Amino acid sequence: MTNVPILSEHNYPTWKIRIRGKLQWEKVWGTVSGEDPDPSALPAAGIISATPSSISTTSAFPDTWKIHNDKALGIIIEYVSNKKLNLITDETSAKGPWEKLEREHIATFVADSQKLTAMRKAISDEMQAFLVLTLLPSTPIWDMFITLLLQALPAASTLTFEAVST
Repeated sequence: MTNVPILSEHNYPTWKIRIRGKLQWEKVWGTVSGEDPDPSALPAAGIISATPSSISTTSAFPDTWKIHNDKALGIIIEYVSNKKLNLITDETSAKGPWEKLEREHIATFVADSQKLTAMRKAISDEMQAFLVLTLLPSTPIWDMFITLLLQALPAASTLTFEAVST
């Protein structure tokens, strides 16, 4: 397994790939991605009517899910700098810090783009839109969102930052 860098102000894209690989290697990525939802959050009727393939092993066994969640949360916390740790200190699920760190990175990107614009070194609207799309979570739901968004563009039109950010 490759070394995972500590998340800092400037390495989120690399950190995100490496930490996801580590979480996958440790077999706990599902608790972060939502593929293995917290069984206590599932409606009782949903479990009865669900097909065997729609419930993961960790969702079917709450104790196993908690062990996987705690392990994933510990891994994420281990690879976050002290400076960024305050963003996720109150989290008890592994999915929470992942999403908070991602939102914080997107907010930083938007702020940096605005600073560049103020300095008259703007990134084109289309480039900003594509950069934001690359920052979205790599999950089936977000992949479908990106695909639908791009397919919904009228022919010969360009993607805009506003269309992506709203």
